[in-house]
Amino acid sequence: PLVGSQLISGKLNESNYYETIRVKEVMIRRKEPGWVHLDGEPYEMSDRLHVKVVPSNLKVWVPENFKE
Repeated sequence: PLVGSQLISGKLNESNYYETIRVKEVMIRRKEPGWVHLDGEPYEMSDRLHVKVVPSNLKVWVPENFKE
């Protein structure tokens, strides 16, 4: 519960259960396959998750009349 409230309040970085590690590529290995949440959506995945950052690969479309 504490981690959830820290996430909502924007203070997750103050938690003893959270750590930020900046990498360009990472392989996450788990004890067994199971469910994960990616961007809030549940997915059933294997025991390995390979993540790679591809610079300048995210394309965002906005309406022509968009104002900041």
